[in-house]
Amino acid sequence: MSISNLGYLYFKEYYMDYFENYNEKYRNLGDKEKEKKTQKYYENKDEKLFKPIDMERVNGTKKIGEDFLYFKTTYPGLLIGSGLIHSIGVKGESKLGFQFDYTTGLPIINGSSVKGAIRSIFDLVDKKNEALEYLKGIILNEDMFDNSLKDYELGKYNGKELNGEYFKELREEIFEGIKEEKNIPMYKRDIFYEAVIDIEETKKINKNNKDNKNNDIQILGEDYITPHKEPLKNPNPIKFIKLMPNIVIRFQFDLKDGILTKDEKLLLFHQIILDFGVGAKTNIGYGRFDDKYTKSKIQLRNNKK
Repeated sequence: MSISNLGYLYFKEYYMDYFENYNEKYRNLGDKEKEKKTQKYYENKDEKLFKPIDMERVNGTKKIGEDFLYFKTTYPGLLIGSGLIHSIGVKGESKLGFQFDYTTGLPIINGSSVKGAIRSIFDLVDKKNEALEYLKGIILNEDMFDNSLKDYELGKYNGKELNGEYFKELREEIFEGIKEEKNIPMYKRDIFYEAVIDIEETKKINKNNKDNKNNDIQILGEDYITPHKEPLKNPNPIKFIKLMPNIVIRFQFDLKDGILTKDEKLLLFHQIILDFGVGAKTNIGYGRFDDKYTKSKIQLRNNKK
């Protein structure tokens, strides 16, 4: 099938048709019959939302920036934009929000969310020694960093001690645009662009998938969270939509040389995203990525690995 705007379908059409049908057809029905009709309505909407898409007819977004990381989603998938309002309190609807690009209608991770996900570990350096040791460990132990610049015994990289002050300065440079207590000019700052579905890479990894007919790939699916607020009462599952596994996300940056080179920053970002994931519910498996695929796709500007 050709792709419709999934964002419009989920946030507009999803409810627009419901209110028309509800007011004209359902209002005189009994509660149980009304509930059945409502659930059937959302089943039909979800079927349209989750239907596999012919990827040959999808116009992907052009690359932005100079530095890229590619991540392949794994089971159970990716949940983004869950804090956006999306619910009118009826059974059968998907309760949580989701983030879509306004133009393409495809799922997207805002640049601010990417930046926040990476920065979160830096913000813990002041509070937890584990965060400091984690970042230090990436630089000293990750085999993609230049071994000739490492001093394992003294805990140094490129002649600088990897202590709390080092990572605070790195945090200010990357995320706040400050170096030596001075504002870095805008054109010299690191830029975090939105992360998007890479259409070509997604087609490649799904090419031999027997479940996909032709070039049709399911981008969105449904899942449930079952909160147990009261132990003596039956829980009410909460339905939501998610980005499916085996979808390739392209993270886009425009990085600058500084305390670390732009390539070293990219490697650092790669490991943080891989270890902590992005989006909501990462503690139960959402927003995690295939590490083997990601490492095979890293492209550095100064040194080709």
